[in-house]
Amino acid sequence: DQAIVIVSELCETNKSKQIPPEIRDVCLLLLQILDKSLHLEFCVAQSCGIRPVLGRLEDFSKGFKLLLLVAEEHTFLETSLKSLRRIISFVYPGMLQTDGLIQ
Repeated sequence: DQAIVIVSELCETNKSKQIPPEIRDVCLLLLQILDKSLHLEFCVAQSCGIRPVLGRLEDFSKGFKLLLLVAEEHTFLETSLKSLRRIISFVYPGMLQTDGLIQ
């Protein structure tokens, strides 16, 4: 979840200007790490039968909504966000539909 907060802050800080290549790389790396951690979470949930805690889902959903909002202007994030949406639909089924985050 920290990756979402950091990327959101970087996007918000550079809202009206072009993001420097170094910051772009950091944002993309953090979103890739988040993507991989969600894949791991999905695997553990499937193999152990563990369900996400309700509070975690709410916090994650809130952070992801913020990320989508601030990332709208930054097209370099589109592919990463698409990948995140895909894995989120498995890890937290129904979250994207419930929150109106489907694209």
